[in-house]
Amino acid sequence: MSVLSFLPQPCPMTEYFDWIVGVTTIAASELMVRKKWYAWLANLANQGIWLTYIYLNKEWGLLPLNFFLTFQAVRGLRLWLRDERGHHDKKDSLPDAAAPSPSSCTRPR
Repeated sequence: MSVLSFLPQPCPMTEYFDWIVGVTTIAASELMVRKKWYAWLANLANQGIWLTYIYLNKEWGLLPLNFFLTFQAVRGLRLWLRDERGHHDKKDSLPDAAAPSPSSCTRPR
């Protein structure tokens, strides 16, 4: 008996599950490109689908990616909501060096 025998064996559903994961990932990415606020929620739901895929197919190497993308989706949603409410931090804005200086915007004489 294997140490990991408590894990589920692949089921017929997993045959198409990779397509489901792919389509939901593309849809969530497209929502982000279109700058929809609910794209972050779609990405969180998508990470749940990915986690299910990882578990059912024993693709444990994808777990760090799943955790990172979940963290990014939560962070993105929090930043989006904060910006929508008008709260801005200096640390999240462009550094002063990245902003064009007034002297660089004038034409040389």
